Amino acid sequence: GEEEGVVEGTIEGIEEGEGEGGGEGEGEGEGEGEGEGEGEGEGEGEGEGEGEGEGEGENSIVFNGNSISENSSTASVSGTTVTIYGGGTYYISGTLNDGQLIVESEDEEDVELVFNGAHINCSDCAPIFIVSAEKAIIELASGSDNSLSDGSNYTDLNEDDEPEAALFSKDDLVITGLGSLEIDANYKDAIKCKDSLELLGGTIVVDSVDDGIIGKDYLLIDGADVEITAAGDGIKSTNDDDDTVGYITIESGKIDITSGADAIQAESNLNINGGDVDIVAGGGSNATLSDDDSAKALKVGIKVTVNGGDIDINTVDDGINSNDLVVINNGEINIAAADEGIHSDNEVAINGGELTISKSKKGVEAVYINIIDGVVSIKSEGDGLKAEASEDTGNGGDVTIDGGTITIVSTDGDAIDAENDAEINGGDLDLTSGGGSSNAIAGDDDASLKGLKGSNSVVVKNGDISIDSADDGIHSNNVTIDGGVFSIAVGSSVGSGGWGGGGYGADGIDAVETLNVNGGEIDITKSYEGLEAYTININGGEIHIDADDDGVNAAATENNDFGGPGGGSPSCSGCSLNINGGYLFMDANGDGLDSNGSIYMNDGIVLVNGPTSNGNGPLDSGDSGSTIEVNGGFLVAVGSSGMAETPDGGDQSYISSKSVSVSGGGIIAVNDSNGNNILTFEPTKNIQSIVFSSSDIVSG
Repeated sequence: GEEEGVVEGTIEGIEEGEGEGGGEGEGEGEGEGEGEGEGEGEGEGEGEGEGEGEGEGENSIVFNGNSISENSSTASVSGTTVTIYGGGTYYISGTLNDGQLIVESEDEEDVELVFNGAHINCSDCAPIFIVSAEKAIIELASGSDNSLSDGSNYTDLNEDDEPEAALFSKDDLVITGLGSLEIDANYKDAIKCKDSLELLGGTIVVDSVDDGIIGKDYLLIDGADVEITAAGDGIKSTNDDDDTVGYITIESGKIDITSGADAIQAESNLNINGGDVDIVAGGGSNATLSDDDSAKALKVGIKVTVNGGDIDINTVDDGINSNDLVVINNGEINIAAADEGIHSDNEVAINGGELTISKSKKGVEAVYINIIDGVVSIKSEGDGLKAEASEDTGNGGDVTIDGGTITIVSTDGDAIDAENDAEINGGDLDLTSGGGSSNAIAGDDDASLKGLKGSNSVVVKNGDISIDSADDGIHSNNVTIDGGVFSIAVGSSVGSGGWGGGGYGADGIDAVETLNVNGGEIDITKSYEGLEAYTININGGEIHIDADDDGVNAAATENNDFGGPGGGSPSCSGCSLNINGGYLFMDANGDGLDSNGSIYMNDGIVLVNGPTSNGNGPLDSGDSGSTIEVNGGFLVAVGSSGMAETPDGGDQSYISSKSVSVSGGGIIAVNDSNGNNILTFEPTKNIQSIVFSSSDIVSG
């Protein structure tokens, strides 16, 4: 009973007795001891602790300006330095003007330091130097304010040039409690632990001339509020032995970092599962950064994983940078970056959460970009999503989108650019590039301002896709549309149009080699040419086109028979337009259906409102050897008469005329021999010619 009384009395005496004076401390000690019946020991212990005013109980260390008093069998004082040699709990209070607390324990028991109004300044070394301990625990007593500060030059360093921080530990360190700790680091770092570092409670405020907080093996923040101002890195973990160390985990708490260099840096992995993280790195996104400096917000050697939390980033460098993986599963991330919003040397995977990149040169850049779900909003100077193939293997350069809501505004680049393949399997996409369709690019403009671009292939299986671009809406060597709903508006024409006339503009969908439309709903509301490719296969789907030049154009490109718009011959033997199904409606100021080779129609519904100018025609095939064959389907092609062509082969009959005169909004009606109507058509403009083919028409 006596021993328990002494211990309890000491603890309460320290927590309650600070600054309260002898009378109150003695009274509380005697009263509690008598009331609880635990004997004279508890009353005297409690009274003694509070009566001294600074808590001079067992294992107490009290700083008195230029001197130190201690009451411990495992601590000793030499001048203004106190050294703790054994495990146990120590109660630290008072102000030390110029001195040091050293922990040098070989016990298997942890060393716990309870700070209750402890203020330590050391002009020539670390205020706290933990040389050895099973584990060091600093508890910040509830409601207490504590501080550490050092000078700009350390004179008492060991052979490893240690210590290097105001709070320096060579073994595991934990900071917890409900008080506060303020560190003014003028030599190098504020907190540095050469083992594991856990911040589990309290409010920690750091101002450092170099790095803020370092945990070599790992750094865990769970429940602490941390505010860091550092000329160097904010927080980091530095062990690069393997991927089981050198990581940082944030579970909860509030973390504010203002850093001159990287805000959070982990040699291996960074895991953010919760908490509020607010970062300003390198002066923010409006500052400038020299080529040799790094001021990234989140920087890791292997993997960044975000499972939750609110993260606000303002950086002169990349927002998130990883040598391998970036995985976003949940949480809310806001990034303003002078360089890339997110960069990974391998993969970026977005599986959920909300990601907003309000400023960037490139929004997201990686070898592989995979978006499964989540809300993604990107504003970028260059490409919004940029997938580049690996320089080492040549693999990758792929963008895959399976779902989510994605909004991209790119002012001077492509909204989505995959060096190899882009695949859209779902999701809602709203893509704006190059200022949108109100801008037009010149034919010799080297800029690429496309909506959705995959150099090798673009495949769309599903999704709701809206594109407003100065350049092509969708562009690739090969494009396949299996499904989805599209609204596409692209930059209108520049110049007078026609081959050799300098006309150029953006296509709704452009494929260098093959365009396959197998399904989906495609509405091209503004374009120079609606669909363009070397080979065009329309097998299904519903397509609406408004074009300043050709509605659909099977044409050669730089990879095939000849150059492209503005030069070369308008014929290529291999070009073909093949219509095997679907529904196609167009309003074209140039040719309606145009192939610099042949046109084959086997099925489907095609309605062509062609040109009014006699320099173009509703149907236009290439020169010698080319053909227009109609073997099935329903075809109406109206427009000018000057260059109007008619089918010259196929199994299905047609009727044609080059001498009709119907104003836009008028009605064309065709009846069979029995007076039954087989066509009623309202052209959108004045017409002089018509070609009509249907299974209802019988030759003879």
